[in-house]
Amino acid sequence: MNILGISGSLHKESKNTALLRAASQMFPSTVEFEEASIELPLYTGNEERGQLPDSVYALSGKVREADALFITTPEYNWSMTTAMKNFIDWMSLGGPNAPINNHVVALAGVGGGRLGSVRSQMAIRSSLLHNKVWVVPGPEVLIAPTGDLFDDNGDLTDEFAVNLLQQLLDTLVDVAPLLRNLNS
Repeated sequence: MNILGISGSLHKESKNTALLRAASQMFPSTVEFEEASIELPLYTGNEERGQLPDSVYALSGKVREADALFITTPEYNWSMTTAMKNFIDWMSLGGPNAPINNHVVALAGVGGGRLGSVRSQMAIRSSLLHNKVWVVPGPEVLIAPTGDLFDDNGDLTDEFAVNLLQQLLDTLVDVAPLLRNLNS
């Protein structure tokens, strides 16, 4: 199984990118995990098919080939980041042949305050409905940032967060092949 990891944050010291990398170590050995950057040109709607920027074309291929996506996301202004919305817009191009169509996605996030990234995850779920993306319904991994979430090696140290994340990743691995085959 091939899972593509996406961090919705472009911040150099992002806790969500750290969460993505910690999760990458938690998948079973049967999973090939690749982290992809969503640092893409701004989608304006003026782009014509066949004339995609190289970075968008390359990422489209990775998304299309992935069996599932694992997305970590912060919350900006009660919603998803600009980079995440831009990624979704680019990957939604192509109508019935859009790269993200019919994919399976798991969401997790570290966000400010007690709600973690709940509103960001809700906004992403809503945006992905357009492309018939099935988002793993739970457990919801909504982590409020604390100073000791990660150790110096980048390992996730919060036991509750580790348990929730492991349950989410296990569910993703279990359901992705079933749903991808159903939608093929």
